Amino acid sequence: MNEQDPQATGSLHVEWSWDKRANAAVFKFGGKLSGNPAETLEVRGKNDETVALLDFSNDGELLNLELLDAEKHMPRSCRD
Repeated sequence: MNEQDPQATGSLHVEWSWDKRANAAVFKFGGKLSGNPAETLEVRGKNDETVALLDFSNDGELLNLELLDAEKHMPRSCRD
């Protein structure tokens, strides 16, 4: 993204898996997960419950998104 064109579009490689027993889904961006993330941030919903975890590398790049209560929050196209 540059200053003249503040919008960017493109394709993104995402691998995902859904553990139906745990009702959690993990979306891996660019297949970059190796070892432990440098930082994990919690995303909280309206009722202060944790709905997702975001994992970042040492350089701040998003590695993974773990979606909790996935059956409720995951796009229908991923559940079918």
